[in-house]
Amino acid sequence: MSSLSSLRKIAVSVAIFAVVTVASATWARADTVTLNLNTGSTLPSQNYGTVTLTLVGNAIQVDVSLLPGNRIVNTGFDASVAFNSTLGGQIGVTGLPGTYTLVNSGNPSSIGMDGFGTFQYGVLFNAQGGGAGTDSSLTFTVTRVGGFSTVNELLALSTNPPGSISSFFAVDIICDSCGPATGVVGATEVNAVPEPASMLLLGSGLATLGFGLRKRFKT
Repeated sequence: MSSLSSLRKIAVSVAIFAVVTVASATWARADTVTLNLNTGSTLPSQNYGTVTLTLVGNAIQVDVSLLPGNRIVNTGFDASVAFNSTLGGQIGVTGLPGTYTLVNSGNPSSIGMDGFGTFQYGVLFNAQGGGAGTDSSLTFTVTRVGGFSTVNELLALSTNPPGSISSFFAVDIICDSCGPATGVVGATEVNAVPEPASMLLLGSGLATLGFGLRKRFKT
């Protein structure tokens, strides 16, 4: 076999290994995911902000960050921020401001969020009415007995019908530039950031492959 042919086969093997490893590591687990709140039900579909989930120990920190001119409100829906879990069961929250309440004490329920269907869990801003909203950001940490092992366990789409839009999170907001007007906006896509351990796995695998190839050439 010619040296050129050998090099080509080696290059292809390395490329396949890298692609498979990256894909597996990224989807298997992520320390952080960011969701874009860019889908409206009655409000126009545009960028309203983000929801970021971060695994902290065995809990998941939730950061809702709205763009200026948008605020979290309570306009009569079952929650101001609604979400699901793939694990089910009762959840708890820590770090939730006193102006918010955990819906149904963290027990799974059917939380209606306009055109986005229903969710299991939510937190509700206590003051009702679109003009009462003051917060453009909200941070709280979700806990459960047995803990979480990945942020993916807080990512499950809403149930339709009712509604026709499936979303991972839904937020009741007032949008100044929309009239002003109130409505629910959702996050329908996930942008994953691979955990450091996954990148370490990829690096170790490539290093091992490289060492093996180097040894083969020497022999």
